[in-house]
Amino acid sequence: MSIISPPATNVELRLANEKDLPAIADLWIEMMREHEAFEPRLRITPHAVYAYHSYLMLHVRGPKSVVVVMEDGGTIIGFCCAYVCQNLPMFLPAEFGYVSDIYVCPAYQHQGVGERLMRYIRQFFKGCGVQSVQLQVYRHNPKGQAFWKKQGFENFFDRMWLDLGQADHSE
Repeated sequence: MSIISPPATNVELRLANEKDLPAIADLWIEMMREHEAFEPRLRITPHAVYAYHSYLMLHVRGPKSVVVVMEDGGTIIGFCCAYVCQNLPMFLPAEFGYVSDIYVCPAYQHQGVGERLMRYIRQFFKGCGVQSVQLQVYRHNPKGQAFWKKQGFENFFDRMWLDLGQADHSE
């Protein structure tokens, strides 16, 4: 028997501020723990939460970056960090949007919270004059893959991995 969570009706979206960073970093750690379960090559350092806190600080303050949160009764239940990237000088467009991280607490998933975050992010990028958005999603993350495809994203390129500690395949 599955338990259906009540709809997230009292959830509010707002810009993150510096006071929110510890709570957002804690949610990021939750997300990373989920990702470690399906991608064993992903390993975070013991001090990752502090490093991510500093990373967020740059994006809360940045002129072409944004961190937004979703709150329910004063508790942050989701967030998104995104920013405008400079493309390599030999490629167009000169800039593109990049969604660094998005996470919604499991009790609030499948209730439109992630979609609300992404509507805001799309408007932010449009306001910056950006015409396209990129992101990375793990191949073995079916929930993430489904979410991004529902948002209109499509596969663009594959990022590949070679473990140099394994046997050399070039010989």
